[in-house]
Amino acid sequence: MEHYKKKAKKVSKKTRKPNTAWHKKFVDALTKTRSIGQACKVAGVGRTTAYNHKDKFPDFSDEWEEAMQMCIDDLEASALRRAIEGHKKAVFHAGQQIGEVLHHETSLTIFMLKALKPEVYNMDINANDVLTADQTAQAVRVAVEAMKQSVPNDE
Repeated sequence: MEHYKKKAKKVSKKTRKPNTAWHKKFVDALTKTRSIGQACKVAGVGRTTAYNHKDKFPDFSDEWEEAMQMCIDDLEASALRRAIEGHKKAVFHAGQQIGEVLHHETSLTIFMLKALKPEVYNMDINANDVLTADQTAQAVRVAVEAMKQSVPNDE
């Protein structure tokens, strides 16, 4: 009498249900850390898996995008504060801090204005064109006023 071994039924990757239990942990970590790499570590998945799931699961993709939008909103608010209100920078002399100065991020201001109002600030100027002092002063006044209006008033 021959004995036949029953072969274990293989489950193909196509029929196996993917593990999505880590999605919430990933999104929570992404919201807190603002880093996809850190969120992957917290959730215990690789970046490739995370991006594959983002492509495959619309709800997860939406939550991911919402977390990223929150990060972008926070970054934008911080950049606006630094551009308008400035931030304190330590002043050193002979290795000792002797005071602080209020520093405004000029390049950040320019970059944000070009992004927020390209029709006004993305001027296509030839290298030979030179703005007059009055034109420069007016551009700065308009830029500062535009940024002031875009910052929420806490009062």
